[in-house]
Amino acid sequence: MPEPDQTSEAARLESGKAMVSRYLDQPAELPRPVREQVEEAFSDGEGKRGAILLYAMSDLDSDFRLQQEWLVLGETQLALVRDGSLKLIDRGAIQRVREEPGLTCTLLAFEGAPDEAPLATLRYTHRQKGAVGSIAFVLKQALDGHPVEIGESGDEPYVSAVTSGIKSAQATVSDNRMAVVWRLLGYLKPYRKSVTFGMLAAVLLAIVTLVPPWLTRYVIDDVIGPFQEGGLAGDVAWKLAVTVMIAITVSYVLKMVFLWVRLHLMAILGEYVAYDLRNDVYAHIQRLSVSYFSKTQTGTV
Repeated sequence: MPEPDQTSEAARLESGKAMVSRYLDQPAELPRPVREQVEEAFSDGEGKRGAILLYAMSDLDSDFRLQQEWLVLGETQLALVRDGSLKLIDRGAIQRVREEPGLTCTLLAFEGAPDEAPLATLRYTHRQKGAVGSIAFVLKQALDGHPVEIGESGDEPYVSAVTSGIKSAQATVSDNRMAVVWRLLGYLKPYRKSVTFGMLAAVLLAIVTLVPPWLTRYVIDDVIGPFQEGGLAGDVAWKLAVTVMIAITVSYVLKMVFLWVRLHLMAILGEYVAYDLRNDVYAHIQRLSVSYFSKTQTGTV
């Protein structure tokens, strides 16, 4: 029977994979054909499959078009897999790991001898920065003589890296829901009169809506009933019925008036608030530095 900690870790991993499948247009884990192909390539030649320490996905080709190229880190080798084609690089041949961040993507190059072409280059969007950056970090630390201990499975680091932006956005919303509400209510301050009249019209609309049922009850119980039983004269019953019908008609007219006032004021108010929000958002974006956009995903902005 699995330990509670193992069960919770497995549950968190499955939850993360579900989040990747729901929000991101990419696989939630290393595809099985790619995993089997890499494990066989990492094998020691005696039938034992090699271990996969970390993996990440590069989602741009050299022409900046979307693609899927898997970067897989083993104990002694680095594999790049794209459309079934596998390229192996001996980790001992890597002398430098070079990263070049850009506004929309990052270039990662694995270099050997100084005068030779890079062993491999790949490009990826900011969404893949955490997963690819983990592999680059491990290789850099190894080159500096500081090897990093890595668990047996690369699933958890990959899922955690690609979902970090989603979790941060969710945490921001869930932790500050009331703060967001109060902040949005602040946009109503310049339009106090419209808000007051709109709310007053809504209250009056609710009150007027209750009048026809009450008057209908009065006609049935206090006019028609007594008239049929002979307790109320015909002319008196007729006058009361006419008065009630006039009152019901007036209430329906008032209901339409209050409904129009409420919808008209609130519709205009909504457009004004949306206009102010857009201006504030655009003004804030224009004040951000260029480095912020180079480090932040478009969806997060």
